[in-house]
Amino acid sequence: MKITRQQLKKIVEMAVRDMSVAQKDPENKGKFKFGDDFPEDESRDQYDAQLLSDLKSAEHIKNYFLNSPIDIDVIVLPENIINAFFDVGILSSYSSKLIGIADSSAVAALARGKYGKYKQVIEKIRPDVFTIVMQSHASSGKPDAQEKLQQGEYSLSWGLHDAVGHLIQDTYSLKESIMMLLSIPFDLVSGIAGKNMSPFAGSDNKLRRVNNPGKFIKKIEGPSIDTGARFSEEEDQELRMAFRRDLLKFFIKANFTAEVGYEDSHASICAYYFVYRKMPAPFYDSKYNPSLFTQSEISDFQKAADTAFQKLAGKTAVLNFLKRDQPHKSATSLQKMADAGYDVEG
Repeated sequence: MKITRQQLKKIVEMAVRDMSVAQKDPENKGKFKFGDDFPEDESRDQYDAQLLSDLKSAEHIKNYFLNSPIDIDVIVLPENIINAFFDVGILSSYSSKLIGIADSSAVAALARGKYGKYKQVIEKIRPDVFTIVMQSHASSGKPDAQEKLQQGEYSLSWGLHDAVGHLIQDTYSLKESIMMLLSIPFDLVSGIAGKNMSPFAGSDNKLRRVNNPGKFIKKIEGPSIDTGARFSEEEDQELRMAFRRDLLKFFIKANFTAEVGYEDSHASICAYYFVYRKMPAPFYDSKYNPSLFTQSEISDFQKAADTAFQKLAGKTAVLNFLKRDQPHKSATSLQKMADAGYDVEG
């Protein structure tokens, strides 16, 4: 099949810019060897089973990110290296120029005897690209990990759900976190006085919806059935519940964060748009568009998301893969909706 100049330009611009797969070096246990793909021999066993099962090969990863709106570098590690003590969220501005005692992840690596490998990884991170580090979870391979842990990535889609969806919509910056702590006493006084007396008035110190200020996401999320809340007072209840049902069914069918809950779906919607450059199919269904979502609202979301994606350049997302016996189950998933008495058949 002949590739046009325009198609080639798109592939060059949007493909993963650099792919680095680390292997343990038997001749130097304190360092990695880096290649451009997974090994084909028995040394594949050094990677977490879930990571290896989902990532498959360098070609698979590159194809997955083929339509990415920004340049991406991917670094795959056979063990847990970046594990900060107190970083806010999992998105950080790692830089080879800033390695030192002030970086909690560097301190953690030093304490675990992995600083040499950590330094190798950090030196691969560039300031002009979004870097995704995929590594084994710190508890990977431990027999009791299933019982103690609920975190850990299951797939690339769940990884981007966190590393793109949540982190550009819901994660506080360090500045915001400090402002939230400082505002607590003023908020208490304001509650007693009946008026806002906080010097931080006007700052948004609730979970941010960078891409969805206000009503757009609230049409999806609504109250939580996990806490016994009902939808009886919600406007367009039947229509919104039908949309939630169809959206969750879509994610299951597409095998993209399958079993995500409707309260958590905003992160999956954003991650899906990042990967496929389009919204999940229910947004274009005539049952919901324009009666529930107008094309203008969808376009505004996409424009805001694209702006937020560009700000990921120079950032590093760390995805920790962990093999689990049980798949992800949300408290507001399709099954939980059915358990609460809502019609999920449609």
